[in-house]
Amino acid sequence: MILGTVAAVASAGGLPSAMTAIASTTLGSATATVTFSSIPTTYDDLVLIGYTRSAAIATSRGCRLRFNNDTATNYSGTFLIGDGATASSSQVSTQDQIFVGNVPAASATANIFGSFRIEIVDYKNTSYNKTALIRNAMDLNGSGATYLNAGLRLSTSAVSRLDLYLDSASDFVSGSVFALYGIKKAA
Repeated sequence: MILGTVAAVASAGGLPSAMTAIASTTLGSATATVTFSSIPTTYDDLVLIGYTRSAAIATSRGCRLRFNNDTATNYSGTFLIGDGATASSSQVSTQDQIFVGNVPAASATANIFGSFRIEIVDYKNTSYNKTALIRNAMDLNGSGATYLNAGLRLSTSAVSRLDLYLDSASDFVSGSVFALYGIKKAA
């Protein structure tokens, strides 16, 4: 599913709000990839929020993020993971995407969705590489995990497109929600 952008909504008084909705969707059917395209350059930062569940039957799936449909191995990440019993960390490099975190499988308790918040700082600046700060949680009714990730794309290109997809060619289920916001640091 490819989403274009919609015009930003001004706050009361006509001044831009600090956080403005750019585009959002609630999936009406299972979808392999959710794309936000033609992202305007009128903001300082981006925030992408999702409530997701995988159509995979048996196990949770990893959610992945790409900037500008870039599939080169120029991404890296550092992760902190906790599941209520243990904590761990890891680091990866030369990846073709940024790991967002796991989302519940179709076999999880009904109506349980994982959530994430991705902050992309200074997305339009072409002077340095792009970063994504990610918080992800997956509650499985007594088990699950939470992730804190820092992702990096070794490219100075401005971000104009975001693609989200799941591992193993799985789909996001109907009812998954995605929302993209723009942040202005000053009016």
